[in-house]
Amino acid sequence: MINIGDKVNSENLIVFYIVIAVQISIFCLIIRLLASRRKFSIIIAIGYLIPTLILSVPNIRLFTHIETCAGDISDSNLVIHAGGRYVGYEYLHAQESLTDYLDQGYDRIELDFLLTADGKVVCTHMWEYIDGYDMENRPTIDEFAKSQILGEYHPITFKWLISTLKEYPDAKIIVDTKDDMPALLEKMVAGVSKSDFDIFDRFIVYVFSYEDYLEIMSKDYPFSEYWFANYKINYSASEISRYFDGAEEISTYCLQYNTWFDFIRSGNELNKDIAIHTIRNVDFVKFAYLRGVKYFLVDSNIL
Repeated sequence: MINIGDKVNSENLIVFYIVIAVQISIFCLIIRLLASRRKFSIIIAIGYLIPTLILSVPNIRLFTHIETCAGDISDSNLVIHAGGRYVGYEYLHAQESLTDYLDQGYDRIELDFLLTADGKVVCTHMWEYIDGYDMENRPTIDEFAKSQILGEYHPITFKWLISTLKEYPDAKIIVDTKDDMPALLEKMVAGVSKSDFDIFDRFIVYVFSYEDYLEIMSKDYPFSEYWFANYKINYSASEISRYFDGAEEISTYCLQYNTWFDFIRSGNELNKDIAIHTIRNVDFVKFAYLRGVKYFLVDSNIL
């Protein structure tokens, strides 16, 4: 956990004072240079002072905004993206990497899910680390379960995942996929129908489009939380608001960091919790947290 209030406030206070000092110094310099022409010096100085004060407004607004946004960023604000980086690799989706992050106490982990050649749910990004397979040539569930990742780690089947999550009752999984989300959810729900695992409370579901949203809602799944992820369709801020602001099921907008920054810079309001991805810089986490972002998708702990 890091407290950003006093640190960021003092940093921006210094910047604020430097800017003001420079502006005053230039103003005084102009007065002195034009002292021999008093008639015009006041006019010119005032002409300079007015735009200078106008240009100072953003600095004043930034300073006062940061003063009211002190608080703590903790691991609860971090979402481990795509199963997290492990032994130097991203998107690994190995049993060992998942249990490592669960043991560290992370309570939100995003995983990628795909369907095998015989229609079973497994965790993998795009089969990168399963030798001999890809999106066009998928393994069967038996082939997947028997394979190894990087020659030594174990892949995550849906059955193993559910069994493991029972040992970590506070952990929630955010569901990402390159397959059709409604079809994948149907397989997942059916896969736990005879177990005591509450998938509707433990899984957070990405919605990738308004059409996805309508189709998933028509199934009446009682998932406690849905996130709209904007990386596939890339809706504008006005489109996001039009489609989802009134959708109570959608709790969070998950945006790419540059898209979120463009929305903020343009003054667009997004009236849900905000998550941004993929973040590898703690200074950007501070910057975005102070502007209301709640969740940060990261490959590992950067705090």
